[in-house]
Amino acid sequence: MFHISFQLFVWFAGEDEEDYDMMQHFDEAHHFIEDAHKNGGKVFIHCVMGINRSGLITTAHYMVANHVGPITAAWNVKKKRKIILTNEGFQKQLIAFALERNLLFLDKNEIIQTDESKR
Repeated sequence: MFHISFQLFVWFAGEDEEDYDMMQHFDEAHHFIEDAHKNGGKVFIHCVMGINRSGLITTAHYMVANHVGPITAAWNVKKKRKIILTNEGFQKQLIAFALERNLLFLDKNEIIQTDESKR
């Protein structure tokens, strides 16, 4: 018996700036992640600090792959990486992405609970 291992990667430049359109890279990253999972592979998603760029791509992928809203996705990603998405521009991109994909409404209960807890 022998083991064959492949190491593939996808790389793209992205800036951790509030006005940088990080979601322009989502489709490429999402397809790469899905292909790896379909073929029994694993994916390591990273950026310099592991907070914003990788946090946005990972959270957006989690939303689509698990058909959940951005709050649920962020909570689950945050369980693995304690600090994510501190870039407010990226937070807005995630919300806009969820709205475009009709995933925002999936978190309506979390939004209502959060809003009611502030009263």
